[in-house]
Amino acid sequence: SNNNNNNNNRANKKEKKGFYGRHFDRTRDDTTTCQRKISLLLYLNEDGWDGERDGGVLRAYIRPMNMKKRDANNNASMCVEDVVPEGGKLVLFDSSLVEHEVLPTCKERWAVVGWFLSEEGAARKRGGGGDGGKKRSHQSAGEEQNLNSSMKKKKKRRRRGR
Repeated sequence: SNNNNNNNNRANKKEKKGFYGRHFDRTRDDTTTCQRKISLLLYLNEDGWDGERDGGVLRAYIRPMNMKKRDANNNASMCVEDVVPEGGKLVLFDSSLVEHEVLPTCKERWAVVGWFLSEEGAARKRGGGGDGGKKRSHQSAGEEQNLNSSMKKKKKRRRRGR
């Protein structure tokens, strides 16, 4: 009889199956040849995933770009974003800026996990290969346009003697 009570108690409790502790996918002092630049998660779980019931939530700790935001102890506050692993949801984030963890799960959880890699750190160490050490990280068209615009303004200032 006592053994049956133990089995019933176990059946009533949700068993936590797994979690992944708080971490960055790339640290700033990473000196490997190919570094993780962008982390990618694509959830493949069935419809109806409930973060409270099923667990397995991705918790991201995001430092605000505006560090003026402070808590009562004058510490820069951190934004916490929880992502429920619903099927079809795609999550992308900067591998070196977003600390994250997976909270305990009570249900089998499926995801494709990957990273976009960069060789920028290795290029700097080698002197940049055949480009005279001027290798830069990949930029979006908007960032490249802003960079070109900024360089043109500097050249105009130099011509004017400023």
